[in-house]
Amino acid sequence: MAPDEIEEHLRGFAGYIQSVCDDQDRLVYALSRAHNVRFVAGCVIEPGFDDGGQVQAFLLDLNWRLNGLLFVFDSVVDYDGRPLVGPLAGPIQDA
Repeated sequence: MAPDEIEEHLRGFAGYIQSVCDDQDRLVYALSRAHNVRFVAGCVIEPGFDDGGQVQAFLLDLNWRLNGLLFVFDSVVDYDGRPLVGPLAGPIQDA
């Protein structure tokens, strides 16, 4: 993504996070992680392209190495592979 497009893109990303997260702790953490993003890269993987899961493994490894955020399946996944918000995150469990 071109550097001059990142700020607007991240504002939209933060808005998405706010729209799908109803847990205050997750929201604050996810927004703080998004706030610290410095570059954005994207790719589209066609369904059926990688039945063996190598692309997913690569993306998770890259995300970990970059201390990044991954947007996949309408969810935000943290650097450690933990879904933060969205359908993959599931409901908050009571302790």
